[in-house]
Amino acid sequence: MPIIQHLGTAFASGGGSPLDNMGNFPNATRVGTTNVIYYGGSGSYTFTDPNGGSSSYRFTVVGGGGATTGDGGGWYGVGGAGGGGCGRGTIQTSNTLNINVAQGGASPGALGYTDQNINQNWATQSATGGNNGINRVYGRGGISNVEYGGSALIYGTGGMPGFYGYYSSLPDIIVSGGGFNGRNGGRGRWHNGGIGYAASGGGVTVSSTFTENGGTGGCAAHQSTTARDVSPSSLRHPRDGLDIGGTGNTTGQANCRATVGESTTLSGAGGGGGSNIDDSYGHPTTSNIAGAAGGQSGLASLLTGTGLTGDGGYGSNYSSNGTSATSGNAGGGHGGFGKDSSGDTWTRTFYGGEGIVVVEWLG
Repeated sequence: MPIIQHLGTAFASGGGSPLDNMGNFPNATRVGTTNVIYYGGSGSYTFTDPNGGSSSYRFTVVGGGGATTGDGGGWYGVGGAGGGGCGRGTIQTSNTLNINVAQGGASPGALGYTDQNINQNWATQSATGGNNGINRVYGRGGISNVEYGGSALIYGTGGMPGFYGYYSSLPDIIVSGGGFNGRNGGRGRWHNGGIGYAASGGGVTVSSTFTENGGTGGCAAHQSTTARDVSPSSLRHPRDGLDIGGTGNTTGQANCRATVGESTTLSGAGGGGGSNIDDSYGHPTTSNIAGAAGGQSGLASLLTGTGLTGDGGYGSNYSSNGTSATSGNAGGGHGGFGKDSSGDTWTRTFYGGEGIVVVEWLG
C-alpha cells in the first residue's frame, strides 16, 4: 500500500490565499502564483483546509492513461490508448480528505511479456480485470480519487489500451467479446477512455459537479478497406476514416491512415493511432508519415507553465518517418505503437500518463 503523506493544517493568519504558505501543502506543486495546486505523482496523500473549513476548493480528478501493445510491422499499426476519466466538484469541509493519484497503464513488455504478438491475457485483463485502486491493471490506468471516510466523493477511472491490428486481427476481447464496454460505462466495445464520478457522500457535500469520459484513442493505420463494411458494424473503430488535415479521406488507402485521438475538456485525451515504418498507407504527400497526433485536453489551461497538459501521445511515425510513439501526461493515453526506426516494438517498455488531482482555492 502507498505511504499516506499528511498535509499540515497550520495557516498563518492575516488573510490572503492559503496557498501562499505552501508549507500547508508539502506534497503539492503550485502553478506559478495562481490559486491552483496539483498532485501529479502516483501515490496517496491527505488534504486539510488550513482555514478550518471556511474555504472552498474545487477538485479536478483524472485517472491514469492507458498504454498500448507493441507491433512488428506489416499493414496494421496500433490504436491509440484511451485517456483517464474525469470527475470534478467543489468541497468546503473541515474534515481531512484523502487524495489518491493513479498510475498509468503498462505495456506488455513493461510487465515482462515476451510475445511477438498480442498476449490475450494482457488484453483481456486490461479490458475487463477488476479495479485495483490507484494501481494499474495491466494496460489500463488506475483510479484517481478524493475520498472521505471510505466514501469516494470524486473519481476518474483509468484509460484502457490501444491494440495492434484491425478487424479480425484484433484481440479476442474485441472481436468476440464485449471489448471495453464493461469498464467504460456501457459506451460500446471500442471506447477506451475512462469514466468520471462526483457526488456527496460520508457527510461531505460536493457541489457544482462535472464528469467527463476520457478521450478515445485514434484508429490505427491499416489497409483493410473492407473493414468499413464489417458485420456487425460495431467492429468498426468509431474514429476510423476521420479526415486528416483536410486531405479528404474518401477513397482507397487514404481511408486507412491512422487518425487523431479524441480531444477532451478536462479528462485525459486519447492517444493518436500508430502506423508502421514500412508502409505509406496512401499518405498523399510524404511517404510513410502516417501516424497521428494525440487529442488535446483543456486541462492544460489550468496547468499553464507546468508542462502538464492531459494531452494524448503521438502515434509511431507521426510528423517524421521513423519516430517512436509518445506517452500522454496527466491522464492522457499513450500513442499507438508500430514498427519504427528502432525496429519491432512488441516487447518495448512504456506507460500511459499518470493521473492527476488539481485543486483550486475558490475563497
